[in-house]
Amino acid sequence: MGIDKIKIIDLIYMVAPYGFGKCAFINQSAGTVHKINQNIIFLTVQFKLLSSYGHPIFIGKNFYISVFDTIFPTLLMTAKNNNDVVRFVSDGYDMITLNINDLEVNNDEAGTTVSLIRGVLRGLKDHGYKIGGFNAYATSDVLVGAGLSSSAAFEVVVGTIISGLYNDMKINSVEIAQISQYAENVFFKKPCGLMDQMACSVGGMVNIDFKDPTKPIVKKVPTEFEKYDYSLCIVDTKGDHVDLTDDYAMIPSEMKKVANFLGEDYLRDCDSNEFYIRLDEIREAVGDRPVLRAIHFFNEEHNVKNAVSSLENGKFVKFLDAIRKSGNSSFKYLQNVYTTR
Repeated sequence: MGIDKIKIIDLIYMVAPYGFGKCAFINQSAGTVHKINQNIIFLTVQFKLLSSYGHPIFIGKNFYISVFDTIFPTLLMTAKNNNDVVRFVSDGYDMITLNINDLEVNNDEAGTTVSLIRGVLRGLKDHGYKIGGFNAYATSDVLVGAGLSSSAAFEVVVGTIISGLYNDMKINSVEIAQISQYAENVFFKKPCGLMDQMACSVGGMVNIDFKDPTKPIVKKVPTEFEKYDYSLCIVDTKGDHVDLTDDYAMIPSEMKKVANFLGEDYLRDCDSNEFYIRLDEIREAVGDRPVLRAIHFFNEEHNVKNAVSSLENGKFVKFLDAIRKSGNSSFKYLQNVYTTR
C-alpha cells in the first residue's frame, strides 16, 4: 500500500471545494505496529517535507515510504488561515471546526477527534510555541481503533502542522510526542503512555527507554528485513478497541499494585527476584491477574533487550524467537488479547 501521485492529485481535487487555497506542505505519518508488546520496539513510518509555501510536492513516480512493503500513511494538505480557526477534513468524515482561542478542556468532547486537536494546540501554546489557524484535508490508510495508534498518528500530524506553518519546523519530534500524549491524557481522557506518540513522531524502528518520561532515550534500531526475505503483513480482523479504554487503563494500574506492594511506584524499579520469592504474599494481597501482568513485564524487559541485540547483530532468527515469545507472553500473562467484559 502507499500513496502515489494519482492519489495526491485526487487529494488536490478533493480539497478544492473547501477553498483551502494552496498547499503549504504535505506530510505522511503512519500508525504503529507493536513488534514487542510491552515496551520498546515499533514499526512506524513518518515522512515530513516542507515545500516553498505554496506548491504541493511530488516525489518521483511515487510519494510514499515503504517498510516491508506495508505502510499505513496519512497524506495531508494544509495551509494557514488568518481567522484563528482550524478547519480539518478527514476523507469520509465531516469537517471539524475549532476556534484556537478556546483551548480549555471540554469533558463532553472526551474520546473525540476535536479533543485531540484542542489538546495539541493547548500543549503547544503552553510550551511557548506560536499557534494559529489552518485548513487541512487528510486521507489515510491507518485503521481507526484497530490498535495501530491512529490517534497518536493524528496528534503528531497536528503538532507537525503547527511546527511547519508557524514555527519554522523547529519543534523537535520528542516534544511533539510529549505534547501529543498530554492531549490524549487530559483532553481525550485516555490514560496512554508515551510510546505510541514517540514511535509515530520519531519514526523508523526505535528502541526507547522511558525511565525519565521528560527525557526519553531514543535509539534507532537497524532493520534490513528484506535481506532475510521477510515482509510484515497486517491483517484487518475487524476488531475495534475504541470502547476498551477501561481495559487498557487496568494494565498499568494492576502492575502498579504489585510495584506498590514491593515499595516502588513502577515495576522497573523492583527486584524481580524479590517478586518471585514473595509471590504467594503478592497474590494474596493484589490478586492473580496483577501478578500475571507483572510476570509479563519482567519477562518482557529481557525479551526486548534480546530482540534489539538480535537486530543489531544480524541474528534474525533470534529476533523472530523474541517476537514469538512476546506474543505468547501477551496472550498468557499480560492478557490483552481479548476483553473479559
